[in-house]
Amino acid sequence: MLSSAHNKLLLLAGLEWIRIDIYRELRLIRRIRNEFAHHVEHKSFGESPIRDFIGSMEQSETTILDIFRERTVPRSYKDYPDLAKLATDLMHEGIDIRSKFLIRSCLARGRMITDMEFIQAALLNRVDPGSLSGGFDTQPDNIKHLARTVSRLCFLPLQRELAGKIIDRAGPEIKLPPGIPWYTQPAKDRE
Repeated sequence: MLSSAHNKLLLLAGLEWIRIDIYRELRLIRRIRNEFAHHVEHKSFGESPIRDFIGSMEQSETTILDIFRERTVPRSYKDYPDLAKLATDLMHEGIDIRSKFLIRSCLARGRMITDMEFIQAALLNRVDPGSLSGGFDTQPDNIKHLARTVSRLCFLPLQRELAGKIIDRAGPEIKLPPGIPWYTQPAKDRE
């Protein structure tokens, strides 16, 4: 009975170990995976129905994008002002559909783990699960560590996409840092 991801998700939702919105997100991730696995004609995240499934997911990447734009970009390029301006401009253009999917699915999985932790604790202590969630500072250390890890994982597709865009658009007048540890394939090969 529990051999498929679908049945495992149904069990988690049926036992109310995860919230219904998390179940919905995980179900969309499973459907996207199945589209790629069972329909070899799908070559990109930009094709229908994959694009539509991603569009149906919660737009949860806003906070990650803001943190990346405001903290990571300035720190990474502090010695390269022209590159910092280009990176900032590129981030304001938005991110591609593949990066959206990777970030949204990473955040959904993090929320699933958090739900399972909080709901189990609430059930064991006979309290309302909503009473256990508060701001970041009130979270247990393991949940804070999970949130930080998920955030770092979400930065990876952003770094890859931004690096590729910079390499595509940086003219000879923009000095690139030596030993760039980025993916450097042309834009046409990235999606």
